[in-house]
Amino acid sequence: MKHLVILFILSTFVSCSMFSSKQAQDYEILTGEVNPETLSTEEIKSELIQKETMAVRSFEIKVYPLIDSYIKRADIEKELLNDLPSTTEKTCFMTEIRIDSHNKKSADFKSWKAEAINHESEFIHMEWTPVSSELTPVEKNIGGYTGEERRYTNKGVLCAVDKITMSKFFQVKLSPQVVQWPLKQDITFTWNIPQKKVVDGKVVKVKRKKKVQKYKGW
Repeated sequence: MKHLVILFILSTFVSCSMFSSKQAQDYEILTGEVNPETLSTEEIKSELIQKETMAVRSFEIKVYPLIDSYIKRADIEKELLNDLPSTTEKTCFMTEIRIDSHNKKSADFKSWKAEAINHESEFIHMEWTPVSSELTPVEKNIGGYTGEERRYTNKGVLCAVDKITMSKFFQVKLSPQVVQWPLKQDITFTWNIPQKKVVDGKVVKVKRKKKVQKYKGW
């Protein structure tokens, strides 16, 4: 009987872990409801970052928008942030990738295309900063299911050619040139920022449900 009780507790814990979901972000930093100056750069990054995987998890990509408060204080990334265009003219994003592959080109930012989508569902072309486009991926060997594999990591800055309104819904779509067919060839990051509306006399936050057309890729 004791073993049955323990088994039940463990199965309940596993079930909860499998089906529990991360609390949706409201991105109050971007709407002005939270003053970013009261947060550390790591806290700002934590509030804004998004992580996605693709190609059976052999690709892991993290993206977060760069805001003034972060840019001014992120000393660890000064080399990447030095050549940024003015934030009043363009919107930029830090991009971190980790790729398990035998093809080094897969982690070269020149082999990745990107588009942003603003709250009006308009596509905006994106480009890597000159410093980012010339970066060499860091390479190391790791153990894999079929033997030794290569892991490449890289970090760079991607900028939209126009300003994106970050207090409303926006997306970034990345499309790598090097990904094994027939695996998915693009990945989307969505900052679904709720807008305040009056419903039945009460102010509520409403998130966008409209789906945006997918980027066509290469």
